[in-house]
Amino acid sequence: MKRIFTIIVLGAVISFAGCADLDDIYRELDDLKKRNKEQADRLNDHEARLKALEGLVRTANSEITTLKGLVNAVEKRVSVVSYKELADMSGYELIMSDGTTINLKHGKASVVGTKVHTDGLLYWTLNGEFMRDALGKMICAQGKEGVTPTLRVNTAGHWEVSFDGATTWQEVKDSNGYPVKAIGEDGAQGPSGTSHLSITETDTTIVVTFMGQTYSMPKWNGSSSVTGSNNPLSYVAEYNVNCSGDGFVTNLTDCNGSGYFSYDDAVSWFSNITIDGKRYHLPNKEEWRTIVPHGFYFMNAFSTWNDWSIDVRETVTLRGVSMTFTSDFCVGVDSVSYALRYKGTDWVSAWRYEYISDGNNTHMKITARSLQGQLYGISAYVIVRPDFWSANAENDVVRYFPASGLQKSGSRLNVGSEGYFWSSSQYDTNYAQFMCFLPDRVLNTDINPYSTAMSVRLFATGD
Repeated sequence: MKRIFTIIVLGAVISFAGCADLDDIYRELDDLKKRNKEQADRLNDHEARLKALEGLVRTANSEITTLKGLVNAVEKRVSVVSYKELADMSGYELIMSDGTTINLKHGKASVVGTKVHTDGLLYWTLNGEFMRDALGKMICAQGKEGVTPTLRVNTAGHWEVSFDGATTWQEVKDSNGYPVKAIGEDGAQGPSGTSHLSITETDTTIVVTFMGQTYSMPKWNGSSSVTGSNNPLSYVAEYNVNCSGDGFVTNLTDCNGSGYFSYDDAVSWFSNITIDGKRYHLPNKEEWRTIVPHGFYFMNAFSTWNDWSIDVRETVTLRGVSMTFTSDFCVGVDSVSYALRYKGTDWVSAWRYEYISDGNNTHMKITARSLQGQLYGISAYVIVRPDFWSANAENDVVRYFPASGLQKSGSRLNVGSEGYFWSSSQYDTNYAQFMCFLPDRVLNTDINPYSTAMSVRLFATGD
């Protein structure tokens, strides 16, 4: 464009040279060249600032992902299997027990971070101050309210945030309700200084200090997946309670050997009982959910529904602690259901649910395999394959639940086809909740009157 303009001007000079002062023309040409250079410099400066902003936004969102990985690891008590310095010595790589990796980099202080508020939870920060949404509410990084924000800069040079994967946006506000600038008055972008990164360890803990915040994570015990201690199914007693209520039956699948107990008796007798030197208790509904998922997505477990659900949110009580995680389900695949559960935790595991019709030995079979520290390449689409379960099965935990039916008014019903097991959870003053399975489905948890007599399966208490 500049070249064309110069040609036009020179053409005008040639046309009118006979009637104009050449010195004036040359001065005008010099002035035009100067103005063109100033415009070009301004465009170049604007382009450089845009590129710098793009880099700032890209870095901020990358560091949000890194920080969220650390927050999730702390919250879900994911163990650190190992860590090593990166080949270019720019930081460290953490190998986590759920199969993920977290890369931490030395370098310039980030615009984003996390900080503990007075409620004990971590919240997102921007330029060292708590990040706030358009309503002035601080943005939580953990717990039920925890989110992973995405940042960008609008045409006014202010930060904007999205909580739905960059579909909708709102301006980030400061504590006074004003938009937060991404570019300072002097053109400065982001904080100055460097981000401190250090990793220390004890016999049981890895401590990461990064961007002004400390994250403590357990050190992985490589033997835990072998012993089964990180497999939720291992805490379920192998056998049903016997008829007298003082021990276990001796057959895994016999539909006629189990005892039947009303809800009141089940709670009274089995809230805390020691059998063969080991303490057990009647599980509540949230404990049943540690091994049998709750929800419509899993209801048709033994049908031919063939439904897939990815990243389903589950909340259970495991070893007395409430925990939330996501799971993938493959329900009703050739009348068998599969699940990749406890994702993002040390309890990550593959599950297989089968209804086996065998007359007086009809039962539900649950198989669980710990995947702690070995999740690489394993997905919901892998665990439905027969070769996955036929290999490396030596540490699988298996539990059998006989189809012992239930008892009402002294009569036994559905023996040999359905299984019913009390939980300790009340529904109201007349009904309590239970887990049951039928030839085509699993219900967790349904309700029955207190007077209904059902089987009891205990969960281990303590270590």
